[in-house]
Amino acid sequence: MVCRELNSLPDDFPTINLTSPRVVSVLLDKYGLAARKRLGQNFLIDQNTLQRILTAAMIERPAQVLEIGTGLGTLTRELAKVADTVISVEIALELGPLLEETLADLDNVRLILADALSLKFADLWQPELPRYIVANLPYYITSPLLLACLELEIPAKRMAFLVQREVAQRLVASPGSKLYGSLTVWAQALAEVSVEGYVPASVFYPAPAVASAIVTLEPYHHSEHGLVSKQALELTNRAIFGQRRKKLRNALNTSPHWQIPAAEIDKVLADLALDPGIRGESLTVKQIIALANHLADYLPEQDDP
Repeated sequence: MVCRELNSLPDDFPTINLTSPRVVSVLLDKYGLAARKRLGQNFLIDQNTLQRILTAAMIERPAQVLEIGTGLGTLTRELAKVADTVISVEIALELGPLLEETLADLDNVRLILADALSLKFADLWQPELPRYIVANLPYYITSPLLLACLELEIPAKRMAFLVQREVAQRLVASPGSKLYGSLTVWAQALAEVSVEGYVPASVFYPAPAVASAIVTLEPYHHSEHGLVSKQALELTNRAIFGQRRKKLRNALNTSPHWQIPAAEIDKVLADLALDPGIRGESLTVKQIIALANHLADYLPEQDDP
Protein backbone atom coordinates (compact mmCIF):
# COMPACT_ATOMS: atom_id res chain seq x y z
CA MET A 1 0.00 0.00 0.00
CA VAL A 2 1.25 3.46 -0.90
CA CYS A 3 -0.22 6.35 1.04
CA ARG A 4 0.40 9.94 0.03
CA GLU A 5 -0.57 13.22 1.61
CA LEU A 6 -0.87 15.79 -1.17
CA ASN A 7 0.85 19.11 -0.55
CA SER A 8 -0.92 22.40 -1.07
CA LEU A 9 0.25 24.65 -3.88
CA PRO A 10 -0.29 28.41 -4.37
CA ASP A 11 -3.80 29.66 -5.04
CA ASP A 12 -2.94 30.49 -8.65
CA PHE A 13 -2.14 26.85 -9.48
CA PRO A 14 -3.94 26.14 -12.80
CA THR A 15 -7.06 24.00 -12.53
CA ILE A 16 -6.98 21.01 -14.88
CA ASN A 17 -10.18 20.47 -16.87
CA LEU A 18 -10.62 16.75 -16.34
CA THR A 19 -14.01 16.77 -18.08
CA SER A 20 -12.35 17.53 -21.40
CA PRO A 21 -11.69 14.39 -23.51
CA ARG A 22 -8.74 16.17 -25.14
CA VAL A 23 -7.19 17.03 -21.76
CA VAL A 24 -7.69 13.47 -20.52
CA SER A 25 -6.11 12.07 -23.67
CA VAL A 26 -3.11 14.40 -23.35
CA LEU A 27 -2.68 13.55 -19.68
CA LEU A 28 -2.72 9.81 -20.31
CA ASP A 29 -0.22 10.22 -23.16
CA LYS A 30 2.02 12.38 -20.97
CA TYR A 31 2.36 9.58 -18.41
CA GLY A 32 2.39 6.77 -20.96
CA LEU A 33 -0.95 5.42 -19.77
CA ALA A 34 -4.10 3.98 -21.30
CA ALA A 35 -7.41 2.97 -19.76
CA ARG A 36 -7.14 -0.62 -18.54
CA LYS A 37 -10.21 -2.70 -19.39
CA ARG A 38 -9.28 -5.31 -16.78
CA LEU A 39 -9.67 -2.70 -14.03
CA GLY A 40 -12.86 -1.26 -15.49
CA GLN A 41 -11.18 2.08 -16.14
CA ASN A 42 -13.77 4.31 -17.77
CA PHE A 43 -13.00 7.86 -16.69
CA LEU A 44 -15.91 10.22 -16.00
CA ILE A 45 -15.71 13.34 -18.21
CA ASP A 46 -19.11 15.00 -17.74
CA GLN A 47 -19.63 17.93 -15.36
CA ASN A 48 -23.38 17.42 -15.19
CA THR A 49 -22.94 13.81 -14.06
CA LEU A 50 -20.43 14.92 -11.43
CA GLN A 51 -23.01 17.34 -10.06
CA ARG A 52 -25.70 14.66 -10.08
CA ILE A 53 -23.46 12.40 -8.00
CA LEU A 54 -22.77 15.19 -5.49
CA THR A 55 -26.48 15.99 -5.26
CA ALA A 56 -27.28 12.32 -4.64
CA ALA A 57 -24.58 12.02 -1.97
CA MET A 58 -26.10 14.91 0.04
CA ILE A 59 -22.78 15.66 1.76
CA GLU A 60 -23.11 18.17 4.57
CA ARG A 61 -20.19 19.55 6.54
CA PRO A 62 -18.67 18.51 8.81
CA ALA A 63 -17.97 15.50 6.63
CA GLN A 64 -15.32 13.04 5.54
CA VAL A 65 -15.69 11.10 2.31
CA LEU A 66 -14.20 7.77 1.34
CA GLU A 67 -13.88 7.63 -2.43
CA ILE A 68 -13.25 4.22 -3.95
CA GLY A 69 -11.54 4.49 -7.32
CA THR A 70 -9.75 7.81 -7.74
CA GLY A 71 -9.30 7.40 -11.49
CA LEU A 72 -7.85 10.67 -12.78
CA GLY A 73 -9.11 12.60 -9.76
CA THR A 74 -12.13 14.10 -11.56
CA LEU A 75 -14.71 13.24 -8.91
CA THR A 76 -12.09 13.63 -6.16
CA ARG A 77 -11.69 17.33 -6.98
CA GLU A 78 -15.44 17.90 -6.72
CA LEU A 79 -15.68 16.00 -3.42
CA ALA A 80 -12.85 18.11 -1.98
CA LYS A 81 -15.01 21.21 -2.47
CA VAL A 82 -17.82 19.93 -0.24
CA ALA A 83 -16.05 17.78 2.40
CA ASP A 84 -13.53 18.50 5.12
CA THR A 85 -11.52 15.42 4.19
CA VAL A 86 -11.47 13.09 1.19
CA ILE A 87 -9.79 9.69 1.52
CA SER A 88 -9.40 8.42 -2.03
CA VAL A 89 -8.34 4.84 -2.81
CA GLU A 90 -6.96 3.84 -6.20
CA ILE A 91 -5.81 0.34 -7.13
CA ALA A 92 -3.76 1.31 -10.20
CA LEU A 93 -0.32 2.23 -8.89
CA GLU A 94 0.72 3.64 -12.25
CA LEU A 95 -1.82 6.47 -11.82
CA GLY A 96 0.13 7.79 -8.82
CA PRO A 97 2.34 10.29 -10.70
CA LEU A 98 -0.62 11.57 -12.74
CA LEU A 99 -2.68 12.04 -9.58
CA GLU A 100 0.16 13.97 -7.97
CA GLU A 101 -0.43 16.48 -10.76
CA THR A 102 -4.23 16.51 -10.93
CA LEU A 103 -4.73 16.69 -7.16
CA ALA A 104 -1.64 18.69 -6.20
CA ASP A 105 -3.53 21.87 -5.26
CA LEU A 106 -5.76 20.10 -2.72
CA ASP A 107 -4.71 19.97 0.92
CA ASN A 108 -7.73 18.02 2.16
CA VAL A 109 -7.21 14.89 0.01
CA ARG A 110 -5.44 11.77 1.22
CA LEU A 111 -4.54 9.45 -1.63
CA ILE A 112 -4.06 5.75 -0.95
CA LEU A 113 -2.72 3.58 -3.75
CA ALA A 114 -4.03 0.13 -2.85
CA ASP A 115 -6.75 -2.41 -3.53
CA ALA A 116 -9.79 -1.15 -1.60
CA LEU A 117 -10.78 -4.72 -0.76
CA SER A 118 -7.48 -5.18 1.07
CA LEU A 119 -8.11 -2.24 3.39
CA LYS A 120 -9.94 -2.05 6.68
CA PHE A 121 -12.12 0.97 6.10
CA ALA A 122 -12.63 1.56 9.82
CA ASP A 123 -8.93 2.40 10.15
CA LEU A 124 -9.16 5.18 7.56
CA TRP A 125 -11.78 7.35 9.21
CA GLN A 126 -11.39 10.28 11.56
CA PRO A 127 -13.65 9.36 14.50
CA GLU A 128 -15.10 12.85 14.99
CA LEU A 129 -16.48 13.45 11.47
CA PRO A 130 -19.66 12.06 9.86
CA ARG A 131 -18.86 9.52 7.14
CA TYR A 132 -19.87 9.31 3.51
CA ILE A 133 -18.82 6.92 0.75
CA VAL A 134 -18.84 7.91 -2.92
CA ALA A 135 -17.49 5.90 -5.83
CA ASN A 136 -17.50 5.22 -9.55
CA LEU A 137 -17.39 1.45 -9.15
CA PRO A 138 -15.91 -0.83 -11.82
CA TYR A 139 -18.23 -3.72 -12.60
CA TYR A 140 -15.82 -6.53 -11.72
CA ILE A 141 -15.69 -5.60 -8.01
CA THR A 142 -19.02 -3.83 -7.55
CA SER A 143 -20.72 -6.52 -5.43
CA PRO A 144 -17.86 -7.20 -2.96
CA LEU A 145 -17.24 -3.48 -2.47
CA LEU A 146 -20.93 -2.79 -1.89
CA LEU A 147 -21.04 -5.57 0.67
CA ALA A 148 -17.88 -4.29 2.38
CA CYS A 149 -19.41 -0.83 2.66
CA LEU A 150 -22.69 -2.20 4.02
CA GLU A 151 -20.94 -4.34 6.63
CA LEU A 152 -19.06 -1.49 8.33
CA GLU A 153 -19.42 -1.64 12.10
CA ILE A 154 -20.11 2.11 12.15
CA PRO A 155 -22.23 2.74 9.04
CA ALA A 156 -21.63 5.63 6.68
CA LYS A 157 -24.27 8.33 6.85
CA ARG A 158 -24.95 7.94 3.14
CA MET A 159 -23.38 6.28 0.11
CA ALA A 160 -23.61 7.25 -3.55
CA PHE A 161 -22.30 4.98 -6.28
CA LEU A 162 -22.06 5.12 -10.03
CA VAL A 163 -22.60 1.52 -11.18
CA GLN A 164 -23.62 -0.35 -14.28
CA ARG A 165 -27.32 -0.11 -15.00
CA GLU A 166 -27.95 -3.82 -14.38
CA VAL A 167 -26.36 -3.62 -10.93
CA ALA A 168 -28.65 -0.72 -10.02
CA GLN A 169 -31.66 -2.71 -11.18
CA ARG A 170 -30.52 -5.69 -9.11
CA LEU A 171 -30.28 -3.54 -6.00
CA VAL A 172 -33.90 -2.39 -6.25
CA ALA A 173 -35.36 -5.56 -7.82
CA SER A 174 -38.65 -7.05 -6.63
CA PRO A 175 -39.31 -10.66 -5.56
CA GLY A 176 -39.76 -13.07 -8.44
CA SER A 177 -37.81 -11.07 -10.99
CA LYS A 178 -34.68 -12.47 -12.65
CA LEU A 179 -32.57 -9.69 -11.13
CA TYR A 180 -33.79 -10.33 -7.58
CA GLY A 181 -31.09 -12.13 -5.65
CA SER A 182 -28.74 -12.26 -2.73
CA LEU A 183 -27.30 -8.79 -3.39
CA THR A 184 -30.82 -7.35 -3.51
CA VAL A 185 -31.76 -8.85 -0.16
CA TRP A 186 -28.50 -7.92 1.52
CA ALA A 187 -28.67 -4.30 0.36
CA GLN A 188 -32.34 -3.79 1.18
CA ALA A 189 -31.96 -5.48 4.57
CA LEU A 190 -29.23 -3.07 5.64
CA ALA A 191 -30.04 0.17 3.82
CA GLU A 192 -32.65 2.31 2.12
CA VAL A 193 -31.76 1.87 -1.55
CA SER A 194 -32.72 4.21 -4.40
CA VAL A 195 -31.84 4.63 -8.05
CA GLU A 196 -31.37 8.36 -8.54
CA GLY A 197 -31.10 8.27 -12.33
CA TYR A 198 -29.40 6.73 -15.34
CA VAL A 199 -26.23 7.85 -17.08
CA PRO A 200 -25.33 7.27 -20.76
CA ALA A 201 -22.07 5.64 -21.78
CA SER A 202 -21.04 8.84 -23.56
CA VAL A 203 -20.09 10.56 -20.27
CA PHE A 204 -17.05 8.26 -19.92
CA TYR A 205 -13.66 8.10 -21.60
CA PRO A 206 -13.44 5.61 -23.15
CA ALA A 207 -17.16 4.92 -23.42
CA PRO A 208 -18.18 1.53 -21.94
CA ALA A 209 -20.51 -0.85 -23.74
CA VAL A 210 -23.40 -0.30 -21.29
CA ALA A 211 -25.23 2.52 -19.54
CA SER A 212 -24.71 3.29 -15.86
CA ALA A 213 -26.83 4.52 -12.98
CA ILE A 214 -26.44 6.59 -9.84
CA VAL A 215 -27.62 4.70 -6.76
CA THR A 216 -27.76 5.77 -3.14
CA LEU A 217 -27.76 3.66 0.00
CA GLU A 218 -28.62 5.13 3.37
CA PRO A 219 -27.63 2.48 5.92
CA TYR A 220 -29.93 1.67 8.78
CA HIS A 221 -28.12 2.28 12.05
CA HIS A 222 -30.43 -0.32 13.54
CA SER A 223 -31.91 -2.92 11.27
CA GLU A 224 -35.18 -1.64 9.88
CA HIS A 225 -36.45 -5.19 9.56
CA GLY A 226 -35.28 -6.59 12.89
CA LEU A 227 -32.32 -8.56 11.54
CA VAL A 228 -30.86 -10.74 14.29
CA SER A 229 -27.79 -12.24 12.63
CA LYS A 230 -25.91 -11.16 9.50
CA GLN A 231 -24.37 -14.63 9.35
CA ALA A 232 -27.78 -16.27 9.28
CA LEU A 233 -28.98 -13.91 6.56
CA GLU A 234 -25.91 -14.65 4.45
CA LEU A 235 -26.38 -18.41 4.74
CA THR A 236 -30.12 -18.21 4.09
CA ASN A 237 -29.43 -16.15 0.97
CA ARG A 238 -26.95 -18.76 -0.22
CA ALA A 239 -29.45 -21.56 0.36
CA ILE A 240 -32.23 -19.77 -1.51
CA PHE A 241 -30.42 -18.11 -4.38
CA GLY A 242 -27.73 -20.74 -4.84
CA GLN A 243 -30.50 -23.19 -5.71
CA ARG A 244 -33.03 -20.91 -7.39
CA ARG A 245 -34.93 -23.67 -9.19
CA LYS A 246 -35.58 -25.67 -6.04
CA LYS A 247 -38.67 -25.25 -3.94
CA LEU A 248 -38.12 -23.51 -0.62
CA ARG A 249 -38.21 -26.59 1.64
CA ASN A 250 -35.88 -28.55 -0.62
CA ALA A 251 -33.47 -25.62 -0.98
CA LEU A 252 -33.22 -25.27 2.80
CA ASN A 253 -32.93 -29.02 3.39
CA THR A 254 -30.17 -29.54 0.85
CA SER A 255 -28.13 -26.44 1.65
CA PRO A 256 -24.44 -27.32 2.17
CA HIS A 257 -24.05 -24.37 4.53
CA TRP A 258 -25.69 -25.93 7.59
CA GLN A 259 -26.94 -29.20 9.09
CA ILE A 260 -30.45 -28.37 10.26
CA PRO A 261 -32.83 -31.33 10.72
CA ALA A 262 -35.67 -31.43 8.20
CA ALA A 263 -38.22 -31.50 11.00
CA GLU A 264 -36.86 -28.23 12.38
CA ILE A 265 -37.00 -26.59 8.96
CA ASP A 266 -40.61 -27.74 8.60
CA LYS A 267 -41.38 -26.21 11.98
CA VAL A 268 -39.79 -22.88 11.06
CA LEU A 269 -41.74 -22.73 7.79
CA ALA A 270 -44.98 -23.55 9.62
CA ASP A 271 -44.30 -20.93 12.30
CA LEU A 272 -43.80 -18.30 9.60
CA ALA A 273 -46.76 -19.52 7.54
CA LEU A 274 -44.49 -19.99 4.51
CA ASP A 275 -45.53 -22.42 1.79
CA PRO A 276 -42.73 -25.03 1.56
CA GLY A 277 -43.60 -25.58 -2.11
CA ILE A 278 -42.82 -22.05 -3.31
CA ARG A 279 -39.46 -20.96 -4.64
CA GLY A 280 -37.38 -18.89 -2.26
CA GLU A 281 -36.88 -16.14 -4.83
CA SER A 282 -40.57 -15.26 -4.48
CA LEU A 283 -40.11 -14.29 -0.80
CA THR A 284 -39.93 -10.61 0.13
CA VAL A 285 -36.89 -9.18 1.87
CA LYS A 286 -38.84 -9.06 5.15
CA GLN A 287 -39.84 -12.72 4.78
CA ILE A 288 -36.25 -13.80 4.09
CA ILE A 289 -35.03 -11.85 7.12
CA ALA A 290 -37.72 -13.46 9.29
CA LEU A 291 -36.67 -16.88 7.97
CA ALA A 292 -33.00 -16.12 8.68
CA ASN A 293 -33.87 -14.95 12.20
CA HIS A 294 -35.58 -18.26 12.96
CA LEU A 295 -32.82 -20.35 11.40
CA ALA A 296 -30.20 -18.43 13.39
CA ASP A 297 -31.14 -20.51 16.45
CA TYR A 298 -29.68 -23.57 14.72
CA LEU A 299 -26.35 -22.04 13.69
CA PRO A 300 -23.26 -22.53 15.88
CA GLU A 301 -22.01 -18.95 15.48
CA GLN A 302 -23.92 -15.74 15.19
CA ASP A 303 -22.98 -12.08 14.90
CA ASP A 304 -24.82 -8.93 15.73
CA PRO A 305 -26.12 -6.65 12.97
